Amino acid sequence: MAGLFAQSSHGAEGPVSFQKDIAPILADKCLTCHQEKKAKGGYRVDTFEHVTKAGDSELAPLTASKPDASTLFTRLVTADEDERMPANDDPLPPEQVALVKRWIEQGGKFDGSDARLALNEVISAASGKTSAKAPEKYPRPLPITAAVMAGDGQTAFTSGYHEVLEWSVPEGRLVRRLGNLPERVLGLALQRSGRLLAVAGGSPGRGGELLVVDRASGKVVKRLPGSKDTVLAVAFSPDGNLLAAGGTDNTVRVYHTSDWKLAWKAEAHADWVTSLTFAPDGKHVVSTSRDRTAKVLASEDGSPGLTFANHGGAVTSAVFDADGATVTTSAADGEVRRWKWDESVDGGGRTKDKLLKGGRQEVTRVVLGAGKIITASVDGRLRQYDLAKLDAPAVDLTPLGVRVDALALDDSGWKLLAAGQDGRLQILDLGAGQRLLSATAAPGW
Repeated sequence: MAGLFAQSSHGAEGPVSFQKDIAPILADKCLTCHQEKKAKGGYRVDTFEHVTKAGDSELAPLTASKPDASTLFTRLVTADEDERMPANDDPLPPEQVALVKRWIEQGGKFDGSDARLALNEVISAASGKTSAKAPEKYPRPLPITAAVMAGDGQTAFTSGYHEVLEWSVPEGRLVRRLGNLPERVLGLALQRSGRLLAVAGGSPGRGGELLVVDRASGKVVKRLPGSKDTVLAVAFSPDGNLLAAGGTDNTVRVYHTSDWKLAWKAEAHADWVTSLTFAPDGKHVVSTSRDRTAKVLASEDGSPGLTFANHGGAVTSAVFDADGATVTTSAADGEVRRWKWDESVDGGGRTKDKLLKGGRQEVTRVVLGAGKIITASVDGRLRQYDLAKLDAPAVDLTPLGVRVDALALDDSGWKLLAAGQDGRLQILDLGAGQRLLSATAAPGW
């Protein structure tokens, strides 16, 4: 990343670009303290539009061609440590200060398409690609933070560094590396038709990214608006016509896949959105959050239904039963709960809540298929519950031994993908009790 912030690519005296040169500096050094949810001194830099607006001091942050009359510059060079920016940090390197000064001397112009775009979107639009490429060989295995399996169980996708890795399950080999993706891939979703792969992630504290990859070509076909921080969750509707995403900005966004226009967005939670899942009929979506709730939202317009608030810790994931009215949720306090809701009740009403017998370790993921519920935990344990005998203790499956952050079933419900902190992708045949694949999901290993 150092090269991104070092110096304008146009030479020492050439034009300075806000998109390529100034926006990355602001995103790296200023955004944490000067954004919508935390605007110190009433000043924000999360969009160019806000960069030009004065904060509580009412002093002009940007005066074209006059750096000494622009607090955006003078606060970088003042000798008063209480006034100098960035606060509680080292001063900007001289080359970055020089870039800001030259940019203002040249008029302090915005060279993007929309001054209201978030900084990370401005940066992405300027580069057209992520800031780094995946190494040819990984120096060490990386934790797998997201994975998904095709419905036929023949193909699996796992997170990598600026890439997603595609695996052949029957052959147990790496098929393809899909690059030009976020630094950290934190969410993956596969359209039921198998045509599109949605990738969510970003760089923590710097910006979130949401991209769509065409499986046939392996190319990014759409970069959707991200967020001010990482995007954590993504899901396609069963018919493939909607794509939902959410993350650290507490907001759920849903897009039409026909034209990628925003269908609706809702600040549904008071904390991070940790997972999203659609009902089998596609009419509702459940979002889970660190605010200890799960919420039922209408897929058409985002109107709220039931808020399920019976968990005592962050809710980590959710899955619908085939009936579309029963939801199973997992939480950081080790709980797995099943609850029903009735949309005929005003706002949606809870009709039943059942706590399943389990452990005390955080449950990171829950999936459901073929008459069973399977959960994964931070201690590496995989547990299977029989839907017909929910009062019976769970059956322990082969443990992974490390925190599990990715869990998925194929359409049959008998092929289970599990992966986590040791970077190993494992796929189990639940019917035969066999391990179909165990591979270190890191090129070069």
